[in-house]
Amino acid sequence: MAQLVASRQEKALDLLLLVYAVTVKEDFSTSHWSTTWARAINGSYDERSASAQISRLWRQLESHKLITRSQSGRQANVKKLREDGTGKPYTRPLAERDGRLGEVYFKLPYEYWDSNWHNRLTLPAKAVLFIAMSLRKPEFTLPDRWTSEWYGISEATVTRGRAKLEAEGIIAVSREETTSSLKEMHGFGRRVYYRLEDPFNRNIRNGLAQPSPMGPSSGKGKVVIRSIRPD
Repeated sequence: MAQLVASRQEKALDLLLLVYAVTVKEDFSTSHWSTTWARAINGSYDERSASAQISRLWRQLESHKLITRSQSGRQANVKKLREDGTGKPYTRPLAERDGRLGEVYFKLPYEYWDSNWHNRLTLPAKAVLFIAMSLRKPEFTLPDRWTSEWYGISEATVTRGRAKLEAEGIIAVSREETTSSLKEMHGFGRRVYYRLEDPFNRNIRNGLAQPSPMGPSSGKGKVVIRSIRPD
């Protein structure tokens, strides 16, 4: 995701999320007309323009090793790859022997599309939303520098994204606390904790345990996405 955000490839991200939404069978591939994809991401309705636009977006996703593409008649057959950009085949998150997941994932509810959030939110807001959801906590902090370094996006992106989510009522301030800080003249700083509002608060985990391995594919009305932090 960091590469798509840094290169401002918002439509490519929107298209990738739709691929995640419709590739639920074991081969993790799908085929649709270019005009269908284009309409879904609020793109061109003209057949020729839609074909050019979607082909360009597929190439962008291929360059990031997030999908593979082959021809199926007049339609492109698209198969999703692992979210980490390694180009490895996609696999569902699996449970370890102790019953905990080795990979953290979060589920994006279909309300993201049904309520038009994919068009209403800016690219920075989408990035920060997915980061917040991947934390799976009742409340969390989103400091600009830490979030930037940890997830590979700019501090400005974090600031703008967080502000947009607050303005839209997707996140809200849960509480604030005073902390010791050598960076402040008086030796004290302020730490703000946020919470996600419904429907984006459905990934909260209990305690410190990893998400339940009861099958990430079993969540009806949700899209499963691994939480990826760049090295």
